[in-house]
Amino acid sequence: MTPATRWQAMAELRRAILGLEPHLGADELASLRAAAEGLARPPAPVPGLRDFDPDRLDQLLALAGPETAPVLLRQLADDLDQCRTGTEAAARTGDWEGLRQASHVLISLAGSVGAMSLHGQAKALNAVAHAQDGGSLHGLLPPLLTELDALIALVGRTGLPGAAAP
Repeated sequence: MTPATRWQAMAELRRAILGLEPHLGADELASLRAAAEGLARPPAPVPGLRDFDPDRLDQLLALAGPETAPVLLRQLADDLDQCRTGTEAAARTGDWEGLRQASHVLISLAGSVGAMSLHGQAKALNAVAHAQDGGSLHGLLPPLLTELDALIALVGRTGLPGAAAP
């Protein structure tokens, strides 16, 4: 489910809750209004990422658990940095195999953490690398690197539930 679809479903749920108002007592109504308050708000945009689903990153960290999540975040940051460095170096030298390798890793990482627009760009990078299409590469690279930088920054400032932000 994309953030936009989730927001739409939550807005419909909020409308349904508010539709119950005439049938509820004061205490029930107050509880439902409090619950409905946050349901219709769209997710906050992440600067630099066109389509980011924060639930994916949250679910990944929850799955890792409190002891492993900090290690996962450090490894994710390192892997994203390596993707960026490798992609830029391979593009500069025309290393199509290096671009294919970096795109494979980036497809996995971006999709896993909910950076859906970056995930799509990484898939496009993979296709460009397979086709050895230098013209398309030069059009694709700037927005891909911009989103990758935004994801690296996001991961760097991601805190864990119950912990102080880094």
